[in-house]
Amino acid sequence: KMLSTQADALAFAFASRPRETAMSFGPEDRPGSRAAELMRWAAQDQEASAALGINSWEGKVYFNAERFEAMLELWPAFALIEEAISRHDGPSDALAPYGASEFLDKILATRDAAAAALPGSEYLVDKLIAALEAPGRS
Repeated sequence: KMLSTQADALAFAFASRPRETAMSFGPEDRPGSRAAELMRWAAQDQEASAALGINSWEGKVYFNAERFEAMLELWPAFALIEEAISRHDGPSDALAPYGASEFLDKILATRDAAAAALPGSEYLVDKLIAALEAPGRS
């Protein structure tokens, strides 16, 4: 039941976000920097913050680990849906510029970069973003 509630909240945040905050990315985006950009957006967006359990305590901004992990599971689906919608030329053309395999590899690499940064983040939004943007991180 808890995962369903988290998934519902994340799906609502995804569906209601401004179009310029795409879950997808361009050919030049690095997975770590793209994940950091999305986390920065989530910290500023009311629906995304609620979905990820982002809150302040003693001057620090934290996120909920379980909700973040649920978001990591849903991220590939959201990105694929978004890519297909943005192309809207029909199912056969939806992933034409990348190729489905390459596009999915980029989505999964971005998700994996965010997952790898999680353990050292202490569930702090700023630490997670800094880890994702660190030199040497893909």
